[in-house]
Parts: sequence; C-alpha cells; structure tokens
Amino acid sequence: MEQNRLSEYWSILDFANRGYLGSLSQFVREYATPIQIQRDQHVVQRFKRVTAPFLLRRLKSDKAIISDLPDKSEQDQFCTLTKVQTALYESVVQEGLRTIAGESDTFRRQGLVLQMMLALKQICNHPALYLKGGQVDAAASGKAERFLELLEDIHASHEKVLVFTQFREMGDLLCR
Repeated sequence: MEQNRLSEYWSILDFANRGYLGSLSQFVREYATPIQIQRDQHVVQRFKRVTAPFLLRRLKSDKAIISDLPDKSEQDQFCTLTKVQTALYESVVQEGLRTIAGESDTFRRQGLVLQMMLALKQICNHPALYLKGGQVDAAASGKAERFLELLEDIHASHEKVLVFTQFREMGDLLCR
C-alpha cells in the first residue's frame, strides 16, 4: 500500500466496483488524507476492514488470506491429441517452418517462432481456440476430454476446484 498512492487504489477498485469507496474527492477526504498525511491508524484500520474483501495481491504463504483452500497440489495428466488436433498441429508446424526458413531477418524469425508456439499451444488446448470457431465439442480435444473427466471425479467426490487457463477464450469454451 505504501508503494502506491491511495488514489491509485481507489481508481482500480472504482473500475472494478464503481462507487464502493465513494467519489474520488470523498475518498481523499475520508481515507487518503488521514492515512497519507496525518498517519491516522484508526483510519488505516477502517480502510483495511472496508477493503479486506478485495485482494489485489496475495502471498501463497499467508494462510490467513484464504484459509479455505488446501495447499496447492499438482499432478501431471497425460492425454493424446485427437486426429483433428494432430493433423492441424502438423500442418501448422510444416507451414511455420517453411515461413521461418524463408525469412532472413533474425528479429522477424524469432517473432514467427513465438507466433507458431502460441498457435501450437492453442491447438493442444482445443482446435476451436486456434481456428477461432468451429466444433466446440470436448471430443474435438484430448485435453478438454481429460479435463472434463477430472471434473466429473472432483464433482462426484464433492470437492472444490480452481481452474486456471492461459487463454481467456479457452475459459469461455470450457464454460460452454
């Protein structure tokens, strides 16, 4: 908190939850000035209580922040690409290598390699992610099928799950 001015905190929170901390002038009068200039500890405590539900950063080691989550558990899960994924993957690799080989500028070549890697990651998640449409069925992706199998097991045992994905569009696809 001390690294940033409180008005920046107000701006972020107002964007996410408009009006929660009042107008900017009201916030400066009730919180920013007493905390930053007067160093009023009572106002600091009130500010902490009011903003406690909204965490902008948390440390994994701080159990008080989110006590209902167990320690992080990782298990590698292996799945096979579907035939459609395999064909699309191979096509992108071959076309990408041809394009990269034909480029003499080193900087552009590096950009093309990164672009190809991104495309391959998307294909491995789900062909519709790379194609920006098409069949959204889980059966089109070995990874999506395995993910749904894991979710069924978690649901059957009445456990909780927190899912992260590199691509927002993949999250949308999984929701469908």
